[in-house]
Amino acid sequence: QDIKGAVHVGAASEQAALNKLGKLVAKCPKNGQTVIYCGCCPMERCPNIRPAFNLLQSQGFTNLYVLDITTNLRKDWIDKGFPIQKKN
Repeated sequence: QDIKGAVHVGAASEQAALNKLGKLVAKCPKNGQTVIYCGCCPMERCPNIRPAFNLLQSQGFTNLYVLDITTNLRKDWIDKGFPIQKKN
């Protein structure tokens, strides 16, 4: 499951997912608000946020945010009743 409205890319620590992210955002406005998150593990140990953030920053995104999913998506989002969707 993903946060409602999110586009699932996969683990950005894997090159294939990072390439997918790059292609998905290639035509997006560089100054539009862009939020990334990973819900697999505690943020402090996340292997995926930094590669995704660095890629987007290197592509010129200037309004870039990281959603702090402190523990994991289940505990910090789903169990709190926030909106979700099936992975797309």
